[in-house]
Amino acid sequence: MPTPFACPHCGDKTLVDDTYAGQSGPCANCNKQITIPTLSHAGPSLLTTGNAGKTLQQTRKPGNPAISPKTGPTSVLMIAVIVIGGLLSALTMAGALFTIILPTVDRSRLSAQHSACTANLKKIAVALNSYAKRKGTYPPAYTVNAQNRPMHSWRTLILEDLNEPQAFRNYDFALPWDQQPNDWMLKNDPPAVFSCPADSNQNSASDTSYVLITGAETLFPGAATTKPVDVSDGLNFTVMVVEMHNSGIQWYEPTDIEFANLQFQINSGGQYEIRSDHPGGAHVVTADETVHFIDQLASLEDIRAIMTIQGGEAFIWETITQ
Repeated sequence: MPTPFACPHCGDKTLVDDTYAGQSGPCANCNKQITIPTLSHAGPSLLTTGNAGKTLQQTRKPGNPAISPKTGPTSVLMIAVIVIGGLLSALTMAGALFTIILPTVDRSRLSAQHSACTANLKKIAVALNSYAKRKGTYPPAYTVNAQNRPMHSWRTLILEDLNEPQAFRNYDFALPWDQQPNDWMLKNDPPAVFSCPADSNQNSASDTSYVLITGAETLFPGAATTKPVDVSDGLNFTVMVVEMHNSGIQWYEPTDIEFANLQFQINSGGQYEIRSDHPGGAHVVTADETVHFIDQLASLEDIRAIMTIQGGEAFIWETITQ
């Protein structure tokens, strides 16, 4: 335990480790001979005599450096306090910096996901309109076989327009969507355009993040087709494709959301609804190729209005978009 000690010659005060009790040496301040008191005489101004001719350096234990009053435990303690204080300050600054950087990183990631999702939907809408120019109508939501069973999804019908030549060549339109080689090949090579990077709950890599709303009142009435001129509500007020994260629908599967089953809400946990992993809402793209981010608090009436092609509803986008 450190012992208080004052030089009897110059009065310089310090703390000296008790391992040096009874030893003599020169004062580091005035260089005059001093003797460290024994424990029985310890005190800030008490001295003992004896051990004349010995110095602290001569009598120190092996491995223990000589400690003068100026470089004793007090100085060591002060250095330790300074070092620890510096480390704590550095940690505090690092924590503050982490607090500042983390939200920035999150915002950057969310922004990148929004941008990628918007680009996907824009590309899909352009492809749908390209198909309509080639064929005169929008593609059906699905094609059917002789038994009226769904054969192929609209997503496979627009592969040429999406500039996906490899997927288009690999897909056999003479066979049902879920029959080999279609089922085996496309599970392992899905076009990236059908997957939103924010869709973290996909059951498999081949699930789609984007679906149609299908039915008689919509742009895609099942196996039937519509023309752009049939949209009396206006292309800019009629939804083509919506987000549906965690859909459980393989991208080439002829399955979407039927208008009759649609829950006119967003991100509320319903089975048949527009939903995404983007905070606050979900994307849709209209027939004029404009992508909108719909607020998840949008009303049932407004969501329903943008799904029909001839409803004649009065509508303002600013009321439901972010």
